[in-house]
Parts: sequence; C-alpha cells; structure tokens
Amino acid sequence: MRENGVHRLVFSSSCSIYGEAARIPIDEQAPPRPTNPYARSKWVCEQIIADACRQHPELAAYSLRYFNPVGAHPSGLLGEDPRGIPQNVMPYLMQVAIGRLERLSIFGRDYPTADGTAVRDYIHVMDVAQAHRIALERLDEVTGLETLNLGTGVGTSVLELVRAVSATCGKSLPYDIVERRQGDVAKLVADPGAAARKWGWRTTRNLAAMCRDAWRFQLLNPAGFDDDLTRPAAIPTARSLDADAMPRSPAPDHR
Repeated sequence: MRENGVHRLVFSSSCSIYGEAARIPIDEQAPPRPTNPYARSKWVCEQIIADACRQHPELAAYSLRYFNPVGAHPSGLLGEDPRGIPQNVMPYLMQVAIGRLERLSIFGRDYPTADGTAVRDYIHVMDVAQAHRIALERLDEVTGLETLNLGTGVGTSVLELVRAVSATCGKSLPYDIVERRQGDVAKLVADPGAAARKWGWRTTRNLAAMCRDAWRFQLLNPAGFDDDLTRPAAIPTARSLDADAMPRSPAPDHR
C-alpha cells in the first residue's frame, strides 16, 4: 500500500474477536477474547494494521467488526452460495428449505439463554454494505486504527431463527439438537452506538427482511450459482417472489 501511495484502509473484521464477553451488548471497549481460529485470525489482522499505523503515521484504517451478516440483495440476484456444506446457520437453513440438505444440526441447548440455544446479532448484508460505503467515503476522518461495531443490538437465538425462516418459506424446517461446537459462545450482541454517533448509521432491515431476501435468492438460485446442477423437481418455483406475495405462515410448533 505504501509503495503505491495508498494510505487508507477499510478492514472487514468480526465480532468473534470479543469471544465470551463479560457484558452484553458488547461495545468496542470490550477486551478481545477470541475462542476459535477464525476469531484469532481477525484479531491478528487488526494488530498488524494497528502496528503499521503506529510505525507509519500516514497510514489509517477503519476496522468494522460486524456481527452475523445474513440475507441477500433484495433482487435475489446476489446472495450467499457457499461451496460444499455451509458452515453458517442461515445458508444451511436455506438449503434445508430448498431441499438440498435434510435437516439442521443445532449445536447445544444448554447455554444460559432463554431457550438454551446460542444467541447472535443477525444483521442484513445490505446494512453491512451501506456501512462499508460510508466508511470509504469518510476515510479522511480517521487517524490510526479505529474499530466500529456493525450490528442491530438485537439478539436472536438459533431456535428463533429457525422459526423465522420456517415462517418465511411456509413450512416447518427439521432440526436436531447435538453437542456444543468447540469455540462457540453463548451470546454475541452488538452495541452499535459508536457508528450511530460517528456516522449516523443504523440498521434499517429487520429479521423478517433478512429471511425474506435470503429465501428469494434461494428460490431464484435453487442449485446456487452453478448452472450445471440440475434443478430438483421438488424445489418450489419463483413464481411468487413479489414481497407482498411471499409465502407466509404462523410460526411452527417445535415441541
């Protein structure tokens, strides 16, 4: 960057840096406590950037610690299409809903949360994109490394997410409760107040919009972006993708 005269950077970081936070919601002053390799890799990157900024005062960066981005572009043309078995809950649920996967595994139901499943702050990917655009536009205002949380401030448990996705796609999605996954923590919920005070940025899309847009993408791309895959006959068509015509049903009973 220095050799090419580039002195400003927006780094896409992660809330996973906070690990098992002592206080919820989590603000930027919470000490880093990464509990898994992914989180530690993000923390190491932030340290490298901070060291570079201290060594070279002309360098400056925003590190955007965003919480759990989900959803898709409202058009359904751009969305999440992981290779292989998805490692995140929303794309996994979408593939269960479309018939590519059989059922979801929920890792643990003995967390100290209302229903025993892990709680996360899900944020629409379009809100994340908007924050990155603002960061790029305001890079001249930052000195050194400045970290900002991107989140809604609202926690949703895994079971609550399953019910929300089920309501969106119009059918109850099957799941199994399995053992906890090593490195997972009970709650990760943002305090997004710093970004609001600095930029006036706030999320504008709720969980229903996240589910609706993710489902629209999955309906339009049932086999993902790979055109060579055959569309299974059981997959629903995209005939009712208008927002007002999306299938709706009451939250299913998971007893």
